[in-house]
Amino acid sequence: MIDQLAQKHPNISFISFADSILLKSNWTVRQHDGIEINYDYEPEAFIRLAKELNEIYQECLELRTYAVIAQGGNEYYEDNLLHISESKITYL
Repeated sequence: MIDQLAQKHPNISFISFADSILLKSNWTVRQHDGIEINYDYEPEAFIRLAKELNEIYQECLELRTYAVIAQGGNEYYEDNLLHISESKITYL
């Protein structure tokens, strides 16, 4: 079910750590150095995803979840440890 959810959100990486899932998006701002850039910053997507993940965990594992949502830069996008599986779900 998480694979299906991830497929609906191709701009968000789902990174699995045993019993935890880290969601990461790479976004751009409206303008940088005076050049117009497509705006794809949507932090509210994480609030919706937290709800959907909670529903999946309750249905499949009968467990409740919690979410920690933070905002930061995209400094580590080119990290050599990043591996994207064939199903396009990101794992470390």
